[in-house]
This record gives sequence, structure tokens and C-alpha cells, in this order.
Amino acid sequence: MNNSTSHSLAVKTPLSRLYLALFSAPLLLLSPANFARAADAILDGDSRITETLGYTGDVYVGRNQRGNLLIDYGKITAYNINIGRLFDGQIYESVVTVRGPNAELNAVNDQYVLRGDLNLGLGTLRVEQGALASAKEIVVGTTRGYDSHLIATGAGSRVTSNFLSVGTDLGARSTLAIEDGAALNTTYDARIGNGTGPDETDTLSPKATVTGSGSQWNVGRTLTLNGDLDVLNGGAVNVGGVQVAGVSGAGKTAELVIAGKDSRFTSDSSVSVGDYGNGVLSVIDGGSFSAGSNALIVGTSGSGSNRGALIIGSRGNMDTGTGITEPTLGTAGGAGTLDAKTAISLRGGLFGSYVYFNHTDENYIFSNKMSGEGEVINTSGQTTLNGDLSALQANVTARGGKVIIASNINTQPEDDIFEIQTLSAENGGTLILNATAGSDVNNGQGYSSAASIKAGGTLGGNGTLGQTEILSGGHISPGDGDIGTLTLKRYLNFIGESFYDVDIAGDGRSDQLLVSGKTTISNQAKVQVTALDPQTSYKTGQSYRILTSNGGIDGQFAGAISKSAFPDVALKQSTDAVDLTIAQKETGGENPGGENPGGENPGGENPGGENPGGVLTPKSWTVKHEAHRSG
Repeated sequence: MNNSTSHSLAVKTPLSRLYLALFSAPLLLLSPANFARAADAILDGDSRITETLGYTGDVYVGRNQRGNLLIDYGKITAYNINIGRLFDGQIYESVVTVRGPNAELNAVNDQYVLRGDLNLGLGTLRVEQGALASAKEIVVGTTRGYDSHLIATGAGSRVTSNFLSVGTDLGARSTLAIEDGAALNTTYDARIGNGTGPDETDTLSPKATVTGSGSQWNVGRTLTLNGDLDVLNGGAVNVGGVQVAGVSGAGKTAELVIAGKDSRFTSDSSVSVGDYGNGVLSVIDGGSFSAGSNALIVGTSGSGSNRGALIIGSRGNMDTGTGITEPTLGTAGGAGTLDAKTAISLRGGLFGSYVYFNHTDENYIFSNKMSGEGEVINTSGQTTLNGDLSALQANVTARGGKVIIASNINTQPEDDIFEIQTLSAENGGTLILNATAGSDVNNGQGYSSAASIKAGGTLGGNGTLGQTEILSGGHISPGDGDIGTLTLKRYLNFIGESFYDVDIAGDGRSDQLLVSGKTTISNQAKVQVTALDPQTSYKTGQSYRILTSNGGIDGQFAGAISKSAFPDVALKQSTDAVDLTIAQKETGGENPGGENPGGENPGGENPGGENPGGVLTPKSWTVKHEAHRSG
């Protein structure tokens, strides 16, 4: 290894400062890109610097062969610094390590245009153990087809520049890592490239990672993420503003991920996700995001091919599929947090803006204001939305877990009868509405929110909404484990083998559906009854009004099923209402099994009779409890 203290480097004698001031700057404007000035330094092979060296020219590490430079408590200052740069058609992978609290690698940062660049072509720069690297502009990955890496690690290690770019050329996979208490300070603007290139076989992008307690990246103006940024394990990123968007049409997603306790990302202005290409912001497992009192803008109205997503609890991307394909979600984990002062604005509309709750928390509270059109989807965990939702026209879906809407949603005036928000649940998901959803349109000609409950989904709560359809396999169950009332301002349809799950209390209270319009009931639909109180609280003959429909009722339920152990249940239907009556099961005597205590055949030849399923039919209003049957 060459050691600067004992071996002279291949550096020509520096010119005088007077000569440089008078002649060097204008001559440089006429020089070709690879012109070697008299004061340039070429560091090929292995070199170790332990003293202070200054060059009134450029430093090249690995120009004619592979270079491996260690600045070990030494210092190098030059006009420009090039690590593994392409020269005369050749490029050599090279490494520079700056080590120790007094070690520095500096490209001159002054007013001259042709000074101050730190360029990595096929190279790695490591800044460690309290060292410093600085430049006017740092470019990680200058050459198409070759990747470079900038790593700052350890408390006190610093990288500073006015501008920074990582992997901005085609096909790039360059990386930036700030680790274990190191700091990166970018005075003005920074950019992580997308790396899209022809004939790609992967979806990898250039990536920056800020990880570890005390690690931080500060960007004074704008951070543009066409690639990826992970903020992990207590790392912090502070920016003036940020755009999270891949390249339009590139098929790659720009991903900003904030994960882990005390990991945080803070912007001093509004944040855009998916305004140019596809972009995703993920907040996971205690990580936090804040744009202060500014907006987080998800999606854009400018193009249907550019999409944005906010994901709470997991990673996600839109690398595959078409413009109408939903994002691909990662495995659900702990939820992260958003500053409650930051408003969420969905501007991409249907297929263009997404908010996902894909977490494992049992009671996650999301208090942010949300507005605009798109999709809000709960796939895992329990989420309560209690922020200002009055201008949120987006569809809300419980695809798994439970989502509770605890504040009025989509209640601003609407004059287009075709602008309808849909609340839905499916696949084991539960949507609880404890508020008002929607409003009348054009003096009652329509309603701006509707519900569609699919197989495996449940709609519950104490709220008001518009037209509602319970599809085959779907459930409607007012309340949330207790007595509740749902008010439906338009019509109600029970389709196929759908279910009305009714809770009843011993004091005469029950779940209710209050329908302003008409109710249509499939002959396969069933009522399922759960008694909430002890058996002694109920009396034979008690009646409960469970459905009122001001527009009348078309059709009738196939039957009623008791899901509790003791009451028999019966239905009575009029032109505009359905009542439920109960009878206590008889016990003891000659019929201890209770196979048929209610009729002239007390269990003899026909213990189950022609109705072995115990389902109440419209022709026979007395039924027996089915201990094991449910919808």
C-alpha cells in the first residue's frame, strides 16, 4: 500500500494561486471532459493518506486501474473528486474510505461552476468513525449501467453538500446508507432516481436508507423520490418538501417507508405521493410521519396512470398490473402514526388514490382529516376513523378486520345523483357506522352514500346512510356487540341468502332497521337472533319491532334462527314492519330434552317433524331453537 508519509503520489507540482486566478478558470471552460490539468492527482492501486493534502485540480481514484484509497485521519481537498469514473472507455471499480474524527475528503465548495463535484461512477465511498466528506454536489452513480454506493456510519460521521443525487441514470441500482448515528446534510435539493432501463428483469430501484438511533438526513429544500427511501430503527429524515413518485409509465413504484419505534419523517410543506408516477408511503410499527399542518396529497387528477397510496402497517407497491390494479400489500405488522394535524387529500379518484389500514393493532385510532375521492380499505386490524371526514367521498371497505367510522362522512352538499360513495364489507370484514354517511341530493332525488355488503362482510353500528344492499352471504347487524339502530334514508334489499343479525335485551330493547324507502326481502334471507341478557330476563310473548320500512315491504324472510340457548323465536310481518316474538323453552317433566315442547306432539313419533332444521317459515310462526345452525 502506498503511504503518503513515505511515498510520493503521482501528483504534478501545483501551480501558483495567482496563475490559477488569472488563467485557470477561463481555460477550463474550453477543456474537454477528460482533460487532465497540471495539478490533477491520480490515485490508482492501494493508497493511504495520513496527512493534509490540497490539490488545485481534480483527484481521480481508480482512473487507469482499480483504486483503493484510505484517508486515515488525513485530509484531501481538491476541485473535484472522482471515484471509479469512466475514462478513455474504461471503468474500474474503486473504493475510498474516510476514517477518523479528523479525516476529511472535500471537493471545493465555492462560486466557480466547474468546482465542487464528488462523483461516483463504479465506486464506493465510506465515511466512518466521525469522518467528513463534503462537496458542492454529490452524484452517486454517474455512469449508465454501473452502480455506486455512499455509506456514512457511526456517530459524528458527516456527509455534506448543496445537492445530492443517487442512481439517476437508466438501469441504476445505486444506494445511499446513513447508519448508526451518522448525518447527511443536503443544503438544497436531493433526488433518488428511478433506475428504469430497457429490458429490465427486476423491479429494484436506487435506494436510500437512514437507520439507527441518531442517524439523520436533512434536506433544506426538496427531496424527490423517484426511487426508494427507508427510514428505520430510530432514524430521522427532515425535508423542506418531498415528492414520492416513480417515473410515469415505468412500472416501478417509488416507496417511502418509515418503520420502527422513533423512526420519523418530517416535511415543512405539503407532501405529494404519486403525482408523476406510482408512489407509496408506508408507516409501520411505531414509525411516524408529519407534514405539520400541511397536506399529504395522495394521487393526482392529472393522469389516470399515476397512482398514490398511503399504507398503515405494511409495505406495498404498484410494480405489477395495470392502472386499475390495486396495490400489492406486504404482511400486516404494527401500525405507524401520522401527525393528526396533517390532512389527507385524495386527488386520484377511483383507482388513483388509496389509503390502506393493513396492521395488527386491536384499536388503532386515525384522527386525520381526509377528503377527496378514491379508496379507503381496512384489510387487517381494527381501525377507528374519527377525524374530519365531511369531505371524504372515497369508498370505504372492510376487507378484513374492522373499521369504525366515528365521525360524519361525505356530508357536504352534493348535486350529482351519480356521485355516490359506497361503504362495503366482505371476506370477514366488519364496517361499523357510528355517524351519518352522505346527504340528500337534489331535494331527495338521491342520496350520496350507499352500502353494499358482500359475502362474509358485516355492516353494523348506530348511524345513518342511504340505499343499502345485503348480498348473499352478507350480514347487517345494528350496534357493535350491543343494541343498535341503523337508519337507511333510501331503500334496503336483502339479496339471496343474506342475514339480518338481531340482538335482543330482556328489557324490550332490540336492534332496529329504520328504512325511509322500500324494503325487498329474498325468500332465502334469514333473521338470526342473539339474546344479550340472562334467561330470566325474558318473558314468553315479548315482542320486538326489528324492521320498519316506510315504503313498504316486498317479500318475506325465509325464517328466524335463535343463536342463544334458551328462547324460541318467531316473526310477524305487516305491510311496513317486521316484529320478533319470543317464547321460553319448557324444561323438565316428561320431555327433558325439549325436543318439541310447544305442540300436540310432545316428542313421540316426530321429535323433529317436517321441520328438522328448526327454521321459522312464514307458514308456521312457532319454531324451535337450532343449537348449532348459523349463517
